[in-house]
Amino acid sequence: MTESQIKSSLSGLENGNQKLENQGDPIQISTFNFPLPKTNVAIKGYATLDYSLVIVRLLLGLTVAAHGAQKLVGWFGGYGYEGTMWFFTETIGLPYVLALAIILTESLGMIAFAFGLFTRFLSTSLIVIMLGAIFTVHGQFGFFMNWEGNQGGEGFEFHLLVIALAAVTAIHGAGAFSFDNLLFKRKSIQQNVA
Repeated sequence: MTESQIKSSLSGLENGNQKLENQGDPIQISTFNFPLPKTNVAIKGYATLDYSLVIVRLLLGLTVAAHGAQKLVGWFGGYGYEGTMWFFTETIGLPYVLALAIILTESLGMIAFAFGLFTRFLSTSLIVIMLGAIFTVHGQFGFFMNWEGNQGGEGFEFHLLVIALAAVTAIHGAGAFSFDNLLFKRKSIQQNVA
């Protein structure tokens, strides 16, 4: 097929001759520009990923922040800072600094996460925290939550869901509608040029 035949067959398509936006340099083949896979590609249809990332960030961030508020200030029936620190340091045996980092990550960190600030760092931190919770406390109670009250504690199904959602944002980042995008976009463009 010749280039003129390709052009005529694509005349009805919207993006046939438009340049695809990307933070990387495009590779031009005939009338198409194929972006190098570096980050999210801003083409029609891919915006749904950015909307999905907002939903993941808001729901995961605010859900875990509510658990963090239980640990930090005792809201929603939690034990508050002193009770949680006692449990983490005395019962589980975590170092004080690690226990403090968990409480701050699950509370203040998840509010930042919901707004898309330091998303990849907080996602990775949350994955580590949830794995730690499974191996230190919840793994012994099996998979399921304690809905009926007949187990000795809560299972780890919640933790697996948190890990899965945090992995999405660890891989894809915060998306276009985030503070990460506003603060670090210019820097990432400069890095790709170099």
